[in-house]
Amino acid sequence: MSLLITAEQRMLQDALEQLLSRHDPVTTEEAAERLWRQLSDELGVTGLCVPEEFGGAGGTFTDLAAVMEAMGRTLYSGPYLSSAVLAVHALLLSEDTAAQRAHLPDLARGHRLGSVIAPDLCSVDGRISVQAEGDRALLTGSASSVLDGVAADLLIVVAEMGDELSLFTVDASATGMTRVPLTSLDLRRGTAEVTFDGTPARQVGPPGAAAEIMPRLLRIASLAIAAEQAGGADRCLADAGEYAKVRYQFGRPIGSFQAVKHTCADMYQQVRSGHVAVRHAARCLDTGSPESAIAAAMAKAYCTEAYIACAAANLQIHGGMGFTWEENCHLHYRRARASAMWAGTPSRHRQWLADQLLTG
Repeated sequence: MSLLITAEQRMLQDALEQLLSRHDPVTTEEAAERLWRQLSDELGVTGLCVPEEFGGAGGTFTDLAAVMEAMGRTLYSGPYLSSAVLAVHALLLSEDTAAQRAHLPDLARGHRLGSVIAPDLCSVDGRISVQAEGDRALLTGSASSVLDGVAADLLIVVAEMGDELSLFTVDASATGMTRVPLTSLDLRRGTAEVTFDGTPARQVGPPGAAAEIMPRLLRIASLAIAAEQAGGADRCLADAGEYAKVRYQFGRPIGSFQAVKHTCADMYQQVRSGHVAVRHAARCLDTGSPESAIAAAMAKAYCTEAYIACAAANLQIHGGMGFTWEENCHLHYRRARASAMWAGTPSRHRQWLADQLLTG
């Protein structure tokens, strides 16, 4: 099983990085919308994971990993993870053809934005419950740190219906819902607190389907976030190396000092190993390997700590400059710390992996 990306995937990465480097960060809603239109209309990445029958490209998980690496390198701040990855795959895993027909074409074209509210993908405050009222389902509860929770046109919510966990869709115009933007540790990514108070919702898939869907969705989320982290670590390595060549101390570049050389060598090893872990997990998901869950957990656990270590080392090599807005060092460190919590922390993944080993 090859762990190299194809020439086409490399071309897509390069085109995506060039576009995002020119236009991100965006400072206005109009600029963000223009960038999203370019991602959709020019590169077609918003429909990358959507099957062709619903207007998408029918891409693979290896394609997705290549895209997320590029977005991690450029600190992309838009709703790609929440909408084109999490919301799309939640609908695909539901196997609800009617819901897929209703929502996937617009998500693929970037005409609508989606997000998912579920444990491990945000902070659910207590529980979100469902009350049946005639032929309607009404949601009650709240969640915080919802990715792109204010911008989303469609929310896909995991809620308790009796003793079962089921999947529901909520339209942005639904009554009884409030969405409050939050300031996140990751200053480049939008999060929100979402509260439901008798909010009408539509069930997706059969009752209790979320219990089976969520572990599979978390594997995909782990892969996507790990790929983004690997890309971010790669950029930290590149920035640290470039700065070490031009920053002089005691009459010579700091890159000539042994301590800096060793730090950069450690970063290189972490970055290369992170790419291998991500691509192995992507190949396992593409082939439906029984090792998919293990590979995704290993990738998320490793890439989380690699990104944090590389971001911290990049800050150290830049010194005081790393904390200024002239450099992105502190923004990478913030994202590294924030993304460590999404789809499970490294310690949680390692505990799960240890349990799998012990139970055989």
